[in-house]
Amino acid sequence: MGQNSLLIVDQLPAATPALQDLLSRLHKEHGLDIYNCRQRLIGRGRSLLHRGDRSTLESLSPLLRQAGIRHWITAPTKPSFAPAIIRALQPKEDDLTFICQKKQVGFAKGDRGLAILADLSGKLVERSVHQLLSSNAYQGRDNLSHLSTEKIFKTILQGYPVLDLYKLDTDGTIIDAVRVLPSKFDHKGLGDRATLSSRQNLLRVLELWQSYTGQSQIETGFGLFNLPGFTLYKPPQKDPDVLRKNLINLTRFGWLMADLKHSEQPSTQNTEQLDLTASISAALLTQNPALAGSEQLAEAMPIIKQVSEEITATTQEETTQQDARPAPQSRALPAPPPPISSRQWRTRRFWISALGGSLVLASGAFYELKVSLPSVISHGYEMGIIPAGCAALMFWGGFHFLKLKRLVENTPTSKIRSVAMGMVEIKGQAIRQYALVSPISSTPCTWYRLTRFRRDGTRGWVVSSVVSSGSATFLLEDETGRVCIDPQGATIRARTREEGYEGQRSLSFSSSLTNNNAREKWVEEIITEGTLLYVLGFAAVKKEQRESLRNRKVEALRKLKRDRAALDKFDADGDGQISPDEWEAARASAEQEAIHQSLQDRQERRRQEEQIIIGKPGGNRPFIIAETLSETHLTNRFVRYIIPLFCGAALCTGWAISLLIQWLT
Repeated sequence: MGQNSLLIVDQLPAATPALQDLLSRLHKEHGLDIYNCRQRLIGRGRSLLHRGDRSTLESLSPLLRQAGIRHWITAPTKPSFAPAIIRALQPKEDDLTFICQKKQVGFAKGDRGLAILADLSGKLVERSVHQLLSSNAYQGRDNLSHLSTEKIFKTILQGYPVLDLYKLDTDGTIIDAVRVLPSKFDHKGLGDRATLSSRQNLLRVLELWQSYTGQSQIETGFGLFNLPGFTLYKPPQKDPDVLRKNLINLTRFGWLMADLKHSEQPSTQNTEQLDLTASISAALLTQNPALAGSEQLAEAMPIIKQVSEEITATTQEETTQQDARPAPQSRALPAPPPPISSRQWRTRRFWISALGGSLVLASGAFYELKVSLPSVISHGYEMGIIPAGCAALMFWGGFHFLKLKRLVENTPTSKIRSVAMGMVEIKGQAIRQYALVSPISSTPCTWYRLTRFRRDGTRGWVVSSVVSSGSATFLLEDETGRVCIDPQGATIRARTREEGYEGQRSLSFSSSLTNNNAREKWVEEIITEGTLLYVLGFAAVKKEQRESLRNRKVEALRKLKRDRAALDKFDADGDGQISPDEWEAARASAEQEAIHQSLQDRQERRRQEEQIIIGKPGGNRPFIIAETLSETHLTNRFVRYIIPLFCGAALCTGWAISLLIQWLT
């Protein structure tokens, strides 16, 4: 039974400063995956964080409590019965009776209850996913906005709504339950609440039920909560088997919510401890510790009771404030900088490739046309100069990639928190700093490159333009922190690649499609948000872009002139006019305030991503951003370049030597 215990958390609406430390400790102390835990801790509703024996889960509880995350440890109760479908209802003064096919279920005034309002059509899940994708594209993953309660209720009623009402005893255990389906009950029992809409009548039943129950709770998270084993299958209307599975899972979901409600019952021990703490504190404050545990506290010293009540009220108020989580403010990501446009012939890679290709073609041409070439060029070829040049170029390329391979292998991988200035190698997850989306597929990404081709007669496809987001920086995150990456000038290897033709602007058009009549096509390379990246670059301190002290003083004086109330504070003689001496005092005060604000801004501690940036190093040192799980995959790619280049260089060298020997003999 212990192996079936679940650790369920109430998700945070947004990332908090304490979350990163929690994730790091969960990974180091308990071996939990950081990114998986982050995904389960942020969202709307409840999520399964971990499962196992109860002792293991209880060892995680202090960390979650310290981070302010509400959680439960429970062993799910196997449902002993399913809710009975109601046929009618009879509201009375003291109770509400639901009439089912084989029994009647009554809710008396003040009974404890639990309501599960669910949509079995899948529309609520689809709308929730659409909301998350939209907010992720324009607000970023740390500022996701979820559906409001009003929209959730509205979406449920538009789909296939089902309402389960559970009757609980004083311990929170389910003792009975009913199920309300639209058009399956006589709505006349609603009286004046009844409407012409069967779905609205279901909502009226819920409102009527709430008016009878004393401590009721409504759950709308079926299908939305990340709880394995409580899955919503789609679609239910067309397949009776799927509908039956959904109703079974809905019943299991209701029993689980009752277990969670039961496990969070207030403890009398905690209440007594709070009262005792208040009494002890009050007794110490009144310098009479002997009365701390006395039952005749009020009679012995009334002042202690008054102080104790004030301490208790203050403690409870602080606890309530700690439990209340303010809703996160929606903060859209800033707009990205303009994209960078370039021509293919401007790139260094193009010229190197063109030069190498030209030499190879020239070698063949010289061999065929050496008789008709001028004698100097002909003798140069016969002496092996051109093959020797090709060999030198290939040797240079081979040693270049060999040097690159050794640099990647010999540079130690650093954690982001411990990055030193200079050449560094780090790995992490790509996070957007801007509301950047790819131009064709509209995919939220941290980097993209769009290459357009046009058909040019016999030459086939020719590059017409290259547009990239190289000027848009992004963040790289691991379990220790974040750092800013400037991708300008980097050799970028992205795995996500889409290809299409003129008029195709969707990922649904795969690269396997062909269009022989199209005159233009595009290739889009993307690094999506959340991708694991390898970065080899140069770490440096960001240049501060703070407002100058002079500008601060000018702005402070400008505000002072516009604020008549602030100026009146310096009107020493009260004549309603600011004399030159009074203005000088006001100006000195404004300048002192500007200086103080400037010093305060310099002293405040900035986050690492605001201080350090990794970009292109100087000289011929490489700057690589690769979408790879291991640097071994990257070095293996270099090996595939090194071997052919050295083999080609050896062949060209042998060819040049043979030509030279022939010329000498």
